[in-house]
Amino acid sequence: MVYRKFHGPHEHFGGWRCILRVFWLIVLFQLACGLARAVELPEINFDKIVFLSSWTKAGKVHLVNGEYREQAAPGSATETVVKLTDKITVGKLDGKDAAAVILITDPGGSGTFYDLALLVKEPQEWINQDIAFLGDRVKIHSLAVKNNEILVDMSTQGPGDATCCPTRQAVHHFVLRDNRLVKMGEEVIGSINPILIGRSGNGSRVSITMTQRLCRRPLRITL
Repeated sequence: MVYRKFHGPHEHFGGWRCILRVFWLIVLFQLACGLARAVELPEINFDKIVFLSSWTKAGKVHLVNGEYREQAAPGSATETVVKLTDKITVGKLDGKDAAAVILITDPGGSGTFYDLALLVKEPQEWINQDIAFLGDRVKIHSLAVKNNEILVDMSTQGPGDATCCPTRQAVHHFVLRDNRLVKMGEEVIGSINPILIGRSGNGSRVSITMTQRLCRRPLRITL
């Protein structure tokens, strides 16, 4: 029989102390990130903003809890639905406080259409100054305001892509010209392609997704 020497209660609780330290470090880190985001993002009541829309009869929408609905046609059960996504960025454009958000519109058919919406802060409120169409069933990775431009990192359909499955990733550059959004160009990052690696027991395809970088530096395309 082997006897283990007991070193006291501190040995028993030492492991738990380590776990608790890690736990509180994670909590503090997340709290700091939340506070930083709260400082970065101003208080914007999106339900008070009238958004422009090329997909609705009136050409504008008033969101309720981040969503707008209307009949696609009189008496039709199909609805046109406009939703605000969680993608948002703030910064300065032409010296003005500005924000950019993404609106998704489902007109009731097979397409899902994405628009970039520019918000500008007026003395009393935020207004939607302009919108720019981004594409059908694209994938938005991130938004940023940098060097007086709005940068949209997104994937669109490349050659041979089905509409449902965009693989061409690029950063699209928008600037403000005469109070309108103007696309200046894009930086092609690469393509995201699924690679078949096998099949599961029930015969379904199993694949992984890899990003192919076209070059070390992004390819800038100016329009």
